[in-house]
Amino acid sequence: MRLSGELHGRGTGAIILAIFGGGWMVAALHTLPHVWFWLFPCDLLPASLLVIWGVSLIRASNRMRESEPALTAAEVAAESAVGKRFAWIFGGEGVAIFIAVNVLDNIGKSAFLLPTIGVIVGLHFMPLARLFRYSLYYWSGAIQVVLCLGTAVAMRSHLNALNTVVGLEMGLTLWITVFARLIRSRQFQRAG
Repeated sequence: MRLSGELHGRGTGAIILAIFGGGWMVAALHTLPHVWFWLFPCDLLPASLLVIWGVSLIRASNRMRESEPALTAAEVAAESAVGKRFAWIFGGEGVAIFIAVNVLDNIGKSAFLLPTIGVIVGLHFMPLARLFRYSLYYWSGAIQVVLCLGTAVAMRSHLNALNTVVGLEMGLTLWITVFARLIRSRQFQRAG
């Protein structure tokens, strides 16, 4: 894959993870008093800064692509194949979450919904790590699975705080992953 395509993918991934990290932080913070006070400094500001950084990476990749020769048919086909595989992985994650929501609701365990979704999100990083050849995703996914399972077990008698802790864990692991990805992309961009 060309450097411009690699940077574009990294920027897009950073934006997606920053937004989802923000969503997890909202899930964590919604139970706190005066949530609107905490929402900006703890959620919107970090998510916005990471999104802006991801957008700047995409813009840099677009400028880089303008000076490159046109993509070959094989390169277009390879990019399309990666996009299709990503759609299947993301779709599978959505189906798994849908099933989990319904099963937990039907068995009266909806208090464990966020940890279960966190485990599914963590597991979905495994095929993404292979697809994008990005080993940090293995670590991020494994950490998320361990944290969500451990928190669900440790806090099973403190269900009121469970969602707050899981939301913070997931939001922070996603944002740390984005930050590491963006730092590595900056180094990658300089090397190219």
